[in-house]
Amino acid sequence: LASPALGDTAVFESVFSDAGPVFVHEHVIFGKAISPAAGHMAMLLAAARELWGDVRCELRGVDFLSPLIVADGETRLVQVIVDVPCAGESAFRLVSCRQGDHEWLTHCTGALAREVGPEARSAVPAGTRFASGESKVAFYERFLSRGYEVGPGFQRIEEITVQGGEA
Repeated sequence: LASPALGDTAVFESVFSDAGPVFVHEHVIFGKAISPAAGHMAMLLAAARELWGDVRCELRGVDFLSPLIVADGETRLVQVIVDVPCAGESAFRLVSCRQGDHEWLTHCTGALAREVGPEARSAVPAGTRFASGESKVAFYERFLSRGYEVGPGFQRIEEITVQGGEA
């Protein structure tokens, strides 16, 4: 296993290419296929589930350092590295490199904490409606006009309501 991981770590590896994962190619910004932050979070939480089972986890101090860009025809090895996986809070990094290369880029860092306090609750009760709204069509037209290209997997918003700068 080629990896920048050292010492007491757990390493989870995926391959990103033209073949997938599909979500990367449905998240295009200014013509570049970029792994979305939500994809990073899903990979991190999947690693936590693999290490610790179905315990609650919290992501802490997440810093996004560089985009994970998958160029046409390129294959990237993507790794989630969790340091000291037996601790209650473990540092992580999400890194990648071109297949066959050993120059690793760090895309995000932070910590995974397990068995944290009570479940978070929304500050706004579910179903609360704000004063004004925007249609799904209008929202995506505005969004796409700013250089974003998102496939159907990312067009899940059905309704947006706004009040006082909150949505």
